[in-house]
Order: sequence, then C-alpha cells, then structure tokens
Amino acid sequence: MLGHRIVDWDDAYANGANIAGGDRWPAAWDGPA
Repeated sequence: MLGHRIVDWDDAYANGANIAGGDRWPAAWDGPA
C-alpha cells in the first residue's frame, strides 16, 4: 500500500457497512484530521 493513494474518500468508506463498527470510522477520523 505504500504506492497507493486514496483519491475518492467516499468510495474508500463505502465498504464500512460491511465491517463491524465501520460506521463509526468516518467520524473518528474527521476530528483528528
């Protein structure tokens, strides 16, 4: 993943619904960012 950049953040979080607790990650990263 060192050479991979996330270009579309909406797409990057699209799989969050399939990950247990994934719905909390966008908000968890939004504050520190």
